[in-house]
Amino acid sequence: MKLSFLVSDVNSPVLGPVTVLARHLQSEFDVEVVGPDLGYGVNVMYRDAFSYTVVPCSHIYRFPEYFSERRRLAEALTGDVIIPVKAVGNTIPVALMLKRSRGAKVVPYLDEWDGALMAQRTRPERIRYWLKNAHHPLEDNYYPWVERLIPKCDSLISTSSFLQRRFGGHIVPMGVDCEFFKPAPEKETRDLKRELGIEGKRLIVFGGVVRPHKGIETIPQAVARSGVKDLRFVIVGPINEHVKELLANPELSRYVVAVGSASTQSDAAILKLGRPHCLTSAGHAFGSVTGAL
Repeated sequence: MKLSFLVSDVNSPVLGPVTVLARHLQSEFDVEVVGPDLGYGVNVMYRDAFSYTVVPCSHIYRFPEYFSERRRLAEALTGDVIIPVKAVGNTIPVALMLKRSRGAKVVPYLDEWDGALMAQRTRPERIRYWLKNAHHPLEDNYYPWVERLIPKCDSLISTSSFLQRRFGGHIVPMGVDCEFFKPAPEKETRDLKRELGIEGKRLIVFGGVVRPHKGIETIPQAVARSGVKDLRFVIVGPINEHVKELLANPELSRYVVAVGSASTQSDAAILKLGRPHCLTSAGHAFGSVTGAL
């Protein structure tokens, strides 16, 4: 039996946990990881971690090119079981094409509720978003449509009880190797702290993509209110518009250090700087289990 993981973007950080799971399953199955390249290539942190099937789809984000490029994506999937990762416009709909055309089994893998942001918008906000993005099938406004396709799938992997209650399926918790991700001795971190400008500071570390529904701002707010002058909140991940908002906040910016992403090795080294490692959630639970490092 062959398993095909389908990610929504080979540049996405979700490629990391998918790669780990795919490599684990290789001992029992033939496994491939397939995903579209929207123009940015394979995520630099995982570029050498697996032999990915990369499908050029630089215009899949818009109509009408979406239809031809999702067919190209479907043609690259050769597994008996298709595992679309996340309920977005170029994962589950593509997998269901193969269910109809050749009887492939479809088992979505949900690591979080990607539709949370759209669900939290007010009705006027949703209308404005639709008017702006009606021609963009990968945007948030199409997530509810994709979620309604989940019952057409053969089974479902949910990574938390929250996701199971909302969408059903079987819970397969995500986790990390706690022997690898653990605080490093001070003598091993001294040079890295100096390089990042946080020498002599105590650190709380967040690793991942900052998005509004994760409630990340709660941590620097707490740090600011604590009055502990040598405490810093370190973000290891893409410096997107939400990170820039934190850095632009005059009350919080002095407590936030955004280091971006470089490679699996360097990111892991930075994660090991922290004593607590935060995985926040506002409104729903995540399936990732990191523990206190």
